[in-house]
Amino acid sequence: MKRSFFRPLSLLLCLGTAGLVGSCTDDSIPTSPSPPFLFSQLEISKDTSPIPGTTMSQGLHTVRFSVAYTLAPQDDKGRATLGLFAFAVSTDAKDSVSVLQTLPSTRSLTSSGGTIADTLRFTVPPGALSVTVGALIDTLPFNTSPLLFDSQSWRVQ
Repeated sequence: MKRSFFRPLSLLLCLGTAGLVGSCTDDSIPTSPSPPFLFSQLEISKDTSPIPGTTMSQGLHTVRFSVAYTLAPQDDKGRATLGLFAFAVSTDAKDSVSVLQTLPSTRSLTSSGGTIADTLRFTVPPGALSVTVGALIDTLPFNTSPLLFDSQSWRVQ
């Protein structure tokens, strides 16, 4: 065969390879599936303020947090009867738990997944050893064990 035949063939192969590589740079796989999700989950953000795991003192505190949730198809079917509840509790040396604050109203779930941001203001009482902010998804009215639960904690000094 003549050399003149291989030049157009090699040029065509180079262009084809470049086109293939160029088409593979865009990732068509989404980072998360669209609703409904395969399983239900709930998580309080690690970006909660103050930073979870740090030390609190006695007195007035404001905790800003956000709760991300996703609902599986079997839970999403009953979304109209589900709500998000959040609360702050303290524990003392006798393992007594005191409710410090709850959200003034339940947050209804309006979609299969999302993030709900809120704030709790409370006073850490004398003798408290730890404070926990918890969030849960449960039925409305609140009458069963929670569907999902997560929490963040702080030591009290």
